[in-house]
Amino acid sequence: MFNYCLFNNQIQTIATASIGLSDLGLLRGYGIFDFLPVVNGQPIFVDDYIQRFTSSASQMNLEVGYSNDEIKTMIAKVISSNEMESGYMRLLLTGGYSDNGFSPSGQTNIMILPVALVNYPSTYYSDGVKLLSTEYIREFPQIKSINYVKVLLEQKRLKQEGAQDVLFTLNGKISESSRSNFFIINADGELQTSETGVLAGITRKKVLEIASKIMPVSVKDITLDDLGQAKEAFLTSTTKGVMPVAQVDDLQIGIDSGFPICKELQTSFLKLVQSYQEALI
Repeated sequence: MFNYCLFNNQIQTIATASIGLSDLGLLRGYGIFDFLPVVNGQPIFVDDYIQRFTSSASQMNLEVGYSNDEIKTMIAKVISSNEMESGYMRLLLTGGYSDNGFSPSGQTNIMILPVALVNYPSTYYSDGVKLLSTEYIREFPQIKSINYVKVLLEQKRLKQEGAQDVLFTLNGKISESSRSNFFIINADGELQTSETGVLAGITRKKVLEIASKIMPVSVKDITLDDLGQAKEAFLTSTTKGVMPVAQVDDLQIGIDSGFPICKELQTSFLKLVQSYQEALI
């Protein structure tokens, strides 16, 4: 249980921290966020995450109000205040308060909140997860906005069909999952991930760097036909690392093989995280 967060560079208790009802994040969904891991009290790949956070803010015409180094210091304050060993940091930037409920004032609100560690069932990694395809592409895919309405509307269907998440497709092309990037290993052993309509995932970036040293890698649009011929498929995200996908709709993928390439990449990624953390000590 964490007790402290940061609101506009002031440490506050999570139980009492609050935001005004005229904030455009609440009224209009005008805001962005990012989400980074903390391991042994240290934020991991922090520069990559802050860079993406400020990029999202710039594209959304939101003023962060602090330098990257100042944000890093703010993250450290929240970690220290909570005596945090492991978990995540949520960076949230909203459009700020508006007199008329629509026009931004130019003064944004920034929050940094600690989040408990996410523990997925071990079967997700050993047996893979199921996704359901849905015709959709995020309006601003390069912006990590706070708008997750599409997947929230899919929750009932996901529960009914025993699926863990959706897979966004449009006109036969696959982009990403709701909170993860998507990869396949094709019949020739090449790693592929979509180029357009996707968020620039930090875990995605690191996995591409790892994979490029051991196999052919291609960043280009993936089609549903490509998926039908895939040897393996997997997701990458801050909380998931590298997680195999065993099924999309009625299509089963890589179940007989046991996802060897996916598991190799997961092991390599965890080693990279460990190396990064050890270099900070």
